[in-house]
Amino acid sequence: MALNRRKISIIAVLLVLLILAVAGCGKKEVEKKSVKKRTSKKREVKPGTLLIPSPLDGIKAAPEKVNRQALAVMVENLVNIRPQAGISQASLVVEGLAEGGITRFMLVYLEKDADNIGPIRSARSHFVALAKGWDALYAHVGGSKFALADIKRFQLDDLDQYAHASGYHRIKSARAPHNVFSSTEKLRKIKKSTLMPPPAFSFKSDADKNSRPGEQSILIDFSFSNYAVKWVYDKATNKYKRFNGGRPHKDAATGKQLEAKNILIMYAPTFPITGTPLLDIKTVGQGRLQVMRDGEVLDGEWFRQSVDSPLVLKDSSGNNIELDRGQVWLELVKPTTPVKISTTQS
Repeated sequence: MALNRRKISIIAVLLVLLILAVAGCGKKEVEKKSVKKRTSKKREVKPGTLLIPSPLDGIKAAPEKVNRQALAVMVENLVNIRPQAGISQASLVVEGLAEGGITRFMLVYLEKDADNIGPIRSARSHFVALAKGWDALYAHVGGSKFALADIKRFQLDDLDQYAHASGYHRIKSARAPHNVFSSTEKLRKIKKSTLMPPPAFSFKSDADKNSRPGEQSILIDFSFSNYAVKWVYDKATNKYKRFNGGRPHKDAATGKQLEAKNILIMYAPTFPITGTPLLDIKTVGQGRLQVMRDGEVLDGEWFRQSVDSPLVLKDSSGNNIELDRGQVWLELVKPTTPVKISTTQS
């Protein structure tokens, strides 16, 4: 009987040890799985988290958006075709006279894309020369014989619609030649390149709100009232709202009024081309410059050593002018163009 009790006790101890061993193994297995799961989660790296600044407007974006060739697109500004599409997505906008007192735009895209751009129109020599300085792909629909000759002479990466019709489309709601549209995606597919844009401008942080003026307006009288430009400063957003022909100028793609962070007024020698209605605007050399940002006015000079060089902005002391991060709008005007700037301190 005593022997049976001893056997029972031994069996009981063995059962307890077996139960503890099994429990221990289960615990180790659970802990092992738990640690493995945490380690896997820690190693996850989200793509596109590294952002770098764009050389055209200072806005940070994914490297694959910034480290690509700039894309310049010619868009018309005839009064009866407004609003145009795709202006607000451009990093840089150049506005200048084409002929007959009518202004035209060159929209320069880099880190942002636009699904709808237009109406796209023809090339002019002064826009071609500026596009070359930014090493841009150049999209247009034909052009003056002078501009087409310059495209070849400067060896610009040409995306002429006449040679690359597949990159463009015509809309039915407008008549030719005001019905040609495209997108950054379609245009970039025409000619892929690894060429990067050169450093264009220097950038800084916005001025403190308390140091900004209460009001500022800029009036540029290009020619006729329909092409008069007005920029009105908004202290709260530190941006300039655009008016064209006395009305708010909107983007057809967004329905919102156009705004810019920086307004550059570049005074350039302008001459008529003999025997034509076209203009010859010199964008190589140097000339008077006015820069509006943070609600203030900086007087200085612009410089370009050659057609291959980007635009350089200098203040009256010879220092590089820093712009705010955001869209840059370059107003290309005659030295005699009336420009009125008024500022009111808060």
